[in-house]
Amino acid sequence: MQLSRAQVKPLRGVFDTVAKSWNSLTSIKKGTFYRFSRMWHAYLSAAAFIVLIFFSFSGILLNHPEWFNSGKTETAAPVTVNLSLETLEDTLAADLPGPALARIIEDEARVIGAFKAADISNFDVTLRYTGVKGDTLVFIDRETGLAEIEVEPASLTSIIHNLHRGKEAGAVWKAIIDISAIIILAMSLVGFVLFLSLRLRLATSMKVIAGSVVGLGLIIWLLTP
Repeated sequence: MQLSRAQVKPLRGVFDTVAKSWNSLTSIKKGTFYRFSRMWHAYLSAAAFIVLIFFSFSGILLNHPEWFNSGKTETAAPVTVNLSLETLEDTLAADLPGPALARIIEDEARVIGAFKAADISNFDVTLRYTGVKGDTLVFIDRETGLAEIEVEPASLTSIIHNLHRGKEAGAVWKAIIDISAIIILAMSLVGFVLFLSLRLRLATSMKVIAGSVVGLGLIIWLLTP
């Protein structure tokens, strides 16, 4: 069955209207999507601004330590604390003597770092504290209860190094590193999406990205030991 021209013309008008409406809706959706992408890129950039500066600077410092003054600090004079022999032996008899004894030392004297490990023998005890801002060693004589505490503050350069690597930085700073990495990754992905809105520069942008990936791969493959 064939339709006459008079019957086809209204149908063609309906199809044209639907097509125009769909194109208009698609255009609006794309515009909204790219507008939100630009907005989120701006917000993520603002959130990552200080983090990027810090990790960029600390990365240069870590890669070229000879450019900067090491700023080594001298170990402070040891501090001695007399512990009750009864308290000392009761603590060592606990299920977790190391952390328990570390808390007692922290109440008695200033230490730098978080408790890391304890070496316990029949004659003495050694406690180790490590942290971004420095280290502490505690030697305890089990026969006399005398505790000798050596505190070694870290230099500013060492602090920046350890913060960059997350070494001995604690759970909070490691969480900050993870969150920062996620924000920077999201910002990069949103920025990549925005490339798609640059129709006149899309081909050039894709070539630059492809060249960067290939160049980085070649450097890693050919120029690193």
